[in-house]
Amino acid sequence: MAFGLLLLAAPVRAVTTDALKVATITSITRLVRVQESEGGKVVAAKKGMELPEGAKVMTLAGSFAEVSFSPAHFVKLGPSTTLSITRNRKPERGVLRILLKVVRGRVRAAIDRAIADDADFGMYGHTVVTAVKGTEYEFIRETATRVTVAVETGRVAVAASKGESLDDVDKVFIGLLMGTLGMKLLEGNKMDFMPGMPFPSPVPIPKSFMSPFSAPNPSHPAGKGKSPMGGKGKKSGPSMPSVPGLPGMGFP
Repeated sequence: MAFGLLLLAAPVRAVTTDALKVATITSITRLVRVQESEGGKVVAAKKGMELPEGAKVMTLAGSFAEVSFSPAHFVKLGPSTTLSITRNRKPERGVLRILLKVVRGRVRAAIDRAIADDADFGMYGHTVVTAVKGTEYEFIRETATRVTVAVETGRVAVAASKGESLDDVDKVFIGLLMGTLGMKLLEGNKMDFMPGMPFPSPVPIPKSFMSPFSAPNPSHPAGKGKSPMGGKGKKSGPSMPSVPGLPGMGFP
């Protein structure tokens, strides 16, 4: 009887382990590190590495990484950046919800709405929460309390939260998706959130602020050497100009 129970239990563990993997590292330049759980061991990241909810991806100076959460959802981390996968799952209503915390640094997200179905995507940090259905934008956290959100294509819903607790962020995130909170930041504009200052107004993005990412992702459905992050299939390209006040955060 005990042997029979053991055989029944083994497949359950395997299914649970597989279900925990919610993202894949699709591109790495130089040294990138991963911590799969809070307090867990920090290891060197590898292309193709699968990540669970709660994992952190950490780039060092001069390195960057690209992470896929679905065929329609990609992010790229710039140098000296830490990103935490807060959530990637389907809640009761069956819609994929991806929520990422920018602990520090610069993250660029690309969401292809044409193949994203009705999935919800957002990034947050300090007291700033964003939510989108399909767009390309950047979330930059220069310090613990200074955040910039910039939209290259599409639009991003933006609102303030009381803090970074998951309960607070969830409430704001859902309010953004329902259209009951925040405002829409439109294409070509950015917002700079400063500590102790009121909710900012959008301003046009300077021409030097953004440039296409150049690291290709041949495995992406776009194929033919194209990258979902706007690259043209080149191995390397011009550096992204650093944002004023963000030394060393330009992407390679």
